Amino acid sequence: MKVKLIILVAVLFFSISLFSQQEDGTIVYNNFDNTNSGSTKEYITVDQRTSTPLKKVTHLFDTAGNKLARTLYAWTDEGWIGTQKTEFVYNKDNQVAAILYTKWDSKRYAWSDKSEYVIYAYNDRHEWVAESRIEVNSNGTDMAGISTSR
Repeated sequence: MKVKLIILVAVLFFSISLFSQQEDGTIVYNNFDNTNSGSTKEYITVDQRTSTPLKKVTHLFDTAGNKLARTLYAWTDEGWIGTQKTEFVYNKDNQVAAILYTKWDSKRYAWSDKSEYVIYAYNDRHEWVAESRIEVNSNGTDMAGISTSR
């Protein structure tokens, strides 16, 4: 009897996590993939009435569970087109050391050459003490907009 109850709860949990209906008339489908090198979690939002894909969010994680990247996509007549990507770098203490934000350049049909790079600094007690924001050009020839905040 106990085994049947556990199986029933697992099936219900899986059914609920497979997709969830939103109040705005959309459904979100989930896809999880675990490998030896980490995991991928993907969420696809579709219009409930027409079943048309609307947006997709993909999260990549390492084996320690640290989020390495989040990429946002929008559906177009040509398929999925990137809109924004966020990449994470961790220090030896598994704290976020830097985040790189990049947007999609719809004119070039590629990720933009310009990104915002945010670097985080921590003290000896592993407490956040400062961050620096730098606008970078991915071809390595330009760094502008350097600012530091606390």
